[in-house]
Amino acid sequence: ALAAYADAMRVRRPWPLTRKAVFATLAVGESAAADTLLARHVGGEPGNIDALILLAQRRAGQRDWLRCAVLLDHAIRLGGGHNPALLALGTRCANGLQRKDEAAAFAAQRARTGPVL
Repeated sequence: ALAAYADAMRVRRPWPLTRKAVFATLAVGESAAADTLLARHVGGEPGNIDALILLAQRRAGQRDWLRCAVLLDHAIRLGGGHNPALLALGTRCANGLQRKDEAAAFAAQRARTGPVL
């Protein structure tokens, strides 16, 4: 029975459901709970580029530029380096960290990639 319980605890919520839960939680003003849901999802699914970007956006909203940069770097390593939302956020984050050359590189890549939808 303990093995069955352990297996059940390993079940993860799919990203589309987590994303909806995060936005619903934000809509009722529970930003800390939304951030916890999002951080737990990223912890359980560290290869999810969309979740990493959303968590980085949340960190940027709190001006937590270092965490934002770490999350974006991870998303880039996973192949998200051509995502317009990531590139726009990378520019903001690099500016927040006073990394002007890095901000310019993000902005240039974003210009080559296209608009944020």
